[in-house]
Amino acid sequence: MNGTVYGDPKFTEFLYNEKNQDIIRIYHNNMELINGIIKKEIDGFISDRIVGAVNILGRTIDRNILEVPLNIKTPIHLMFSKKTVS
Repeated sequence: MNGTVYGDPKFTEFLYNEKNQDIIRIYHNNMELINGIIKKEIDGFISDRIVGAVNILGRTIDRNILEVPLNIKTPIHLMFSKKTVS
């Protein structure tokens, strides 16, 4: 997704390198990624595991989307509003 950093600077640089525009398509949000899969514009996408699961499970679509872990060891931080948690 546009503006996202994926934990490893080399990986992020590869994604945004102009030389790779013929093989990598940048979308603006997760729902565009899901729609890209459904429309067969793309073969796959990279997403945070939780966000990706929520976006896929929140839609009534064919469930044939397969997760392939990349094993990137980056900490995840969950943030909640005090208003909604307390």
